[in-house]
Amino acid sequence: MAINRRKNTSTKKNRLRKVGRPNLFSWKYAEDLCKWLAEGKSLTKWCRKEANPSYSTVMRWLWMPSDIKEEFNKMYERARKQQAEYFVDDTVDIADDGLNDFIEKKDEKGNTRVLFNKEHVLRSKLRVDTRKWAASKLEPKKYGDSSQLKLTDGDGGPITLTVKYEDRKILSGEEELDEET
Repeated sequence: MAINRRKNTSTKKNRLRKVGRPNLFSWKYAEDLCKWLAEGKSLTKWCRKEANPSYSTVMRWLWMPSDIKEEFNKMYERARKQQAEYFVDDTVDIADDGLNDFIEKKDEKGNTRVLFNKEHVLRSKLRVDTRKWAASKLEPKKYGDSSQLKLTDGDGGPITLTVKYEDRKILSGEEELDEET
């Protein structure tokens, strides 16, 4: 049996110091993450913070089966729905903010001119469009573009078709229609 003859120079403080990012599930991180998402912030930005778990760790939390993870999945789903609501509210705020749509510039003679700030307006449009797109993906039934044709009866149920015996004869060609009908 080999004996390690090196002198142990590590201190208790060094041995207890955490190295790397957290990777085990923690309700503290889960609640912090869901609060962050509900405030309209991105998952990737949260994961980039040094003290937080990495993106792959959060994805593993969502994929791994267990009772705790099921509760986290529900909490995460609610946070994403709240995030969609935040995005929709934020689009209104961005669209209503015309503060930097025009800028003042002085010409060579010292005269002040008011100019349209196309760059700011286009950036605002991009911000609104991005939030609308994200909301439509997070809550497709509520904010998505409905391009499906839905055929339902008056109560929203499926359409029922009743074929009578006389109609079947006509449809199958057993009986010819009068020219008058």
